[in-house]
Amino acid sequence: MRIKITALMLFLSLFGSSAFSQSTSEFIVIDEIAENLSVAESQYLGHTNVFHTNGIKSGALEQISVALKNVEVDVLHIYVSTKPGALVFNSHALIPETLSEFSKELSNWRSSVSQEVIIHSENVFTGTQGELLKQMLEELTGLTITAKK
Repeated sequence: MRIKITALMLFLSLFGSSAFSQSTSEFIVIDEIAENLSVAESQYLGHTNVFHTNGIKSGALEQISVALKNVEVDVLHIYVSTKPGALVFNSHALIPETLSEFSKELSNWRSSVSQEVIIHSENVFTGTQGELLKQMLEELTGLTITAKK
């Protein structure tokens, strides 16, 4: 028994918690009220790294942070309803004025995502509010955040 525990301790010291993490190139988040929900779901049908947020559990950003825990991702895709300067999740709107409320969840993303976050929207970063949202999101997450349709 002592040998098994020592071997486990040696394994953990060599590999740390990364030994228990999953690595993937893409992780897809689809909010339950996302624009073009059926298109997003059909595009990733059968994909193993698709996560759906819902209004039953805690807030969407907290759900995303929990889903990303112990996952190493190159690109995080987010399908959510948007308007210029706002990400509108099922549980809350993420706008420049509310970002500080979610700073903990957003800053946690940098430990899981290595390259960028893509918000699937054509208008979220348009206008003054959109540019401000993008800048503030990048500062909080430490990641490149882009929008694409």
